[in-house]
Amino acid sequence: MNPDLKANCAFAYNRGYRLFLLCLISSGYSGVVLAKHQQTTPAVSFASSASTSSTASTAHSTFLTSTASTMPVTTAQQSDAHDPNQPVRLSTIVVQATQNTDLNHLNEEQLQRFAPMSAGDLLQGQAGVHLGDSRNGGAVDVNVRGMQGQSRVAVTVDGAQQSLDVYRGYAGMQNRSYIDPLLISSVDIHKGPSTKAGGAIGGTVAMQSLGAEDILIEGKTAGLRLTGNFADNGRKAVKQDRQRDDAISLAVKPSMSQGDIASSQSRSGSIAAAWHSDQADFVAAYAQRLQGNYFAGKRGREGYRSFNAAGDELDSVAKVYAAGEEVLNSSAATQSLLLKSILRPWQDHQLSVSYLHTQSEYGDVMPSDIIRTGQANLNQYPLGHNRINTLSSKYEYRPAQNDLIHFEGLLWSTQAKTNQLSASFLSPQSQMFRSDRAWSPLENNRIGLELSNQSKFNTAWGDWVLNIGGAAKHERLKPQAGTEITQADQHNNKLLRDAERQEYSLALSLEYLPVDALRIWAGINWSENKSRDHNKRFSPIMQERQVRQISVTDQQSGYSGTMYWFPDQHGQYTAATDPRLNNAVVFQDSNNPFDGKRYNQLSQNLEISESDEETLELVTGFNATSRPDQKYSGFAPNFGVEYQFSPMLQSYLSYSAQTRLPSLLETSMGTHQVTPGVDLKPELAKNWEAGLKLNNQQGLTAKLNYFNNTVDDFITRYYSPGSFGAMSFSNMDAFKSSGIEFELKYEAGAIFTDFSASHYLKVQSCDVKFAQKLRSLASSANKTANTPDCTDGGFMGSYLNTQNPPQWSAHLTLGTRWLDDRLSIGTRYRYSSKPMSTLDKPWQTSATTVQMKQQAVQLIDLFADYKISQHAMLNLSVQNLSNRYYLDPLATSYMPAPGRTLNFGMKFFH
Repeated sequence: MNPDLKANCAFAYNRGYRLFLLCLISSGYSGVVLAKHQQTTPAVSFASSASTSSTASTAHSTFLTSTASTMPVTTAQQSDAHDPNQPVRLSTIVVQATQNTDLNHLNEEQLQRFAPMSAGDLLQGQAGVHLGDSRNGGAVDVNVRGMQGQSRVAVTVDGAQQSLDVYRGYAGMQNRSYIDPLLISSVDIHKGPSTKAGGAIGGTVAMQSLGAEDILIEGKTAGLRLTGNFADNGRKAVKQDRQRDDAISLAVKPSMSQGDIASSQSRSGSIAAAWHSDQADFVAAYAQRLQGNYFAGKRGREGYRSFNAAGDELDSVAKVYAAGEEVLNSSAATQSLLLKSILRPWQDHQLSVSYLHTQSEYGDVMPSDIIRTGQANLNQYPLGHNRINTLSSKYEYRPAQNDLIHFEGLLWSTQAKTNQLSASFLSPQSQMFRSDRAWSPLENNRIGLELSNQSKFNTAWGDWVLNIGGAAKHERLKPQAGTEITQADQHNNKLLRDAERQEYSLALSLEYLPVDALRIWAGINWSENKSRDHNKRFSPIMQERQVRQISVTDQQSGYSGTMYWFPDQHGQYTAATDPRLNNAVVFQDSNNPFDGKRYNQLSQNLEISESDEETLELVTGFNATSRPDQKYSGFAPNFGVEYQFSPMLQSYLSYSAQTRLPSLLETSMGTHQVTPGVDLKPELAKNWEAGLKLNNQQGLTAKLNYFNNTVDDFITRYYSPGSFGAMSFSNMDAFKSSGIEFELKYEAGAIFTDFSASHYLKVQSCDVKFAQKLRSLASSANKTANTPDCTDGGFMGSYLNTQNPPQWSAHLTLGTRWLDDRLSIGTRYRYSSKPMSTLDKPWQTSATTVQMKQQAVQLIDLFADYKISQHAMLNLSVQNLSNRYYLDPLATSYMPAPGRTLNFGMKFFH
């Protein structure tokens, strides 16, 4: 920097951040500088012109990025001679402010343009991003570039992570995150392995809750915001008793009458208050959302029907739901409270604290229970419940005069209590709803700490940036307090998951900028975790014994069972060992003769029969085995290069890797029929990516990229033929996916557009050992003799068969602004092709995780936003304009998506 300008900037820094910022821009100094909420210096004027500077607003601060040095500064005198009591007079500086053009950033306007029918609708329209079974269960299960499940994609709100693995029977598993769309201000999506400490291997969806800038009228320091939305697609779900009663029928006849906005149960609203000063921001908000069972579309159902050679209709979504019919178990009711503060007590210091409470009831049904014969009624199940509390605290220290320190610390915790009918028959007796369905009352507590610092060094050979980070997480998963688990449940291994894990990670990276146009970086990550299963596995002790069996039937209650009468030490059957005289257990299961009713609990009206002495192999006790603690660790490197061909065009090539250590789902006992993995290895995700980025500084931003992702030792579930349904977690050799993505945003005054598209080239599983096993088990019934070592999608029983993304997908939003930008009208086009692969080969199919029939679908939506004044805004939207009957990509339930929906929304500011 020129010495004179350096002196001017030193003086400007003492006079305030705005002057310091503008001085740096005018001197050609590239970088991002923090500009705090201060009054603009009167001597500086702003005018609209074509400039290469842009601003990007976050929830905490405002940043301005300089990309050129075309604004000279003239001063009346040198700073050391300037009277500090007089204003600084600069020549006119032209600054153009534009919106955030990050292609993977969604602002509140984009998020709320179409009111979400399901929580997953929040993430519509992003290249390479899909939602797993988004209509069932009231949560989001994000798939990024073909990867999902077991926290491979991290979903955070204000930095706090919350997810829970939910058993879905024949449909596999879901990794659910419960969010309230009404309190989300922005979303940032990162695809591929994260290089930060503790990062995910598939991607990250980072959500920010409402901030003061979302609530306050420009120029105000305090205010209120009221919102309301009303839609015409919702019907109140029939309330079912949560207690088990086989006499109560769950069958309900779905309605065929959608109604209108006035009669519909599809509405939401929120109230938010904010206060802002230079030293602090405070936000309080409450939101309520009520979405009844929605109605399917009416056009396109025939495309989902299929028949066998005999003319019998095969199972499909079209066999279950008629066109325009109410989709049962699709409702959701949510209440949320947000409290948030941002404190700036001293210069360069900032502390953000956020608390979010959400409780909801939601439709939830096991996919295998969605069956129908003809026009018969369907089951409406009791609603699932959750209560979630998240607390996050982020501290930032960024001294403007010290490039060696850019420190961030994040401490967060999540407490999630969830309960839905997602457990199998391997559940405690107290939680059984019917013979094959049970409640799963679980509490998932997580706490995390993340620390990072960035240091910048300027040398004669170029600039260097050193990033150091560390993270620690603790997770505890256990039954909710008050859940009854008896000794008999334990003996039968009918348990709820009860386990914990700790994880630690470190990250180190170094960036080198030898010239302005070139950036080179390299780094390494290390992770380690330890998990413990608090449940014990019980196995029976078998012995051959001489015994008489006494059969007992209570004529009054109908209860019947058996008692064992053992001889005494002399081989005699006496009163001393007679079970009737010793109030023994009358059991119904010979595998657990200690569980049943006591003899004295029965009535006096008994029918008793006694057998002769016989020799039987009996269960005489149980051995309890604790699973050893599991410990895993791994290293992952990353490196890349980025080159700026011109101010508008940039290219990059990167290799990023990250390890995923086995989760509690994979290492502990639970309520599903899958054995925890033995000697599992950590997954190692390795992603190559190359691309071009375009930014013409006049509203056009675009990105074209190719990715090639391989996950070594991918952990999945396997179903082996001949094992009588036994399934277990194990490592396969690799999961591979590759594809091309294109994204574009254009803002030019009255016109705006947003386009994204993705095309998968490969989604494949490789496992030499399992393929050999399938070949060895080939028979006339199991036609697996030609099983390849690598197959499209996944092998039989693998969760990957339910996670096969569409080969092509595209989303286009076109809009225009009128009446001095007060009115915005536009349309959105959505396209999804059939899945990448048809998984119908003998080595891909089994009784579980069968791929659903999904068709290509094209959807058109309309929207209009009108700003009446700075105090009031209206929104009108129509989703699924052509009223298509369709199944979402990655759906695992026969639940068609919502049909045509009209939504009317409003916002009021005070």
